[in-house]
Amino acid sequence: MRTIDFRVDVLRAGVPVGTLTFPESSPPSISCDADAEIAMTFRGLFLRSPVMDYLNDELRPVIIIDGAETPAGVFRVGTKLETRNAAGAVYDQLECYDRACLLRWAKLEQRDFWPAGTSYEVVISHYLQAVGLTRVSFTPTDHVLQSDREDWDIGTPYLTIVNDLLAEINYQTIWFDIRGTAILRPWASASAASITHTYGVHDGARLIAPELRTELDIFDRPNVIICILENPEYPEPLVATAVNDSPSSALSTIRRGIRIPQVVKVDNIADADELQTYANRLRDQAMQTAERLTMHSGIQPGHNVTDTVALVGLEREGVYRETGWSIPLCAGSYMTHELERTVMI
Repeated sequence: MRTIDFRVDVLRAGVPVGTLTFPESSPPSISCDADAEIAMTFRGLFLRSPVMDYLNDELRPVIIIDGAETPAGVFRVGTKLETRNAAGAVYDQLECYDRACLLRWAKLEQRDFWPAGTSYEVVISHYLQAVGLTRVSFTPTDHVLQSDREDWDIGTPYLTIVNDLLAEINYQTIWFDIRGTAILRPWASASAASITHTYGVHDGARLIAPELRTELDIFDRPNVIICILENPEYPEPLVATAVNDSPSSALSTIRRGIRIPQVVKVDNIADADELQTYANRLRDQAMQTAERLTMHSGIQPGHNVTDTVALVGLEREGVYRETGWSIPLCAGSYMTHELERTVMI
């Protein structure tokens, strides 16, 4: 039988300087919403610490199973509410966010100008470095700005700028892993090749009201995507067209016998190839609906943002994208997973 314990470290410049104590009757929890601008949140009630600088220090919850320690994120305090119990002990109710909050808090104080030909990696890294983010895993890209850029108004959060630029090169929005590292990598759908966790009956996994929930508007679903980039820097607009002509798709031009176009205006994109990639992705998304499941399992450390989960031997089997999860820091409790997989139409 495995043993499980938890600890909450106080980090100063990445180095542990103490721990926070929390009541067993009211354990803190970690949650992840993969589609949120700031994906990971840590909430809890903690005994007031004389060590912690609540404005600048960070918190790192740690899950300890059979003596093996796994971090479960690195967080900055967003809100603090002081409470005092009947015995006079002072507690702080904290709501904390992963390091994406640093990019959300920092905003342009003047318009930034970036000349055509500047590497996307250089521009994005500038904003990460400006808020002190040094733990970064950036999949290299050779894309450069195709025109002079001065797009963002004073007061625009750095997080908005970074994610806008990542979208132009078909990268995922920035997210932070369980060790606090910023992850910037190309967009990819969940597949068998990317499975990070597998759950089955032997793990005590169980689905909660497993049901297929779909939303499909056949009347308005496009089977032709036309993406248009109009920019003064180009002599003429760039156009990319993606057609669903798959015989296996009920929505295709072949099966429906009619072309149903959708025109998408694009403000900026890295180049013509990325515009086509973007059009292809929109076409593929239009051919899909989602199956969503909620699952409980024993607490398993190591879950990041948008992990790929395989279900084996349960009421539903297959490969799912983990759109969210939550873990209460309490022995004997369950981890909750929100799962989603695409179903082709």
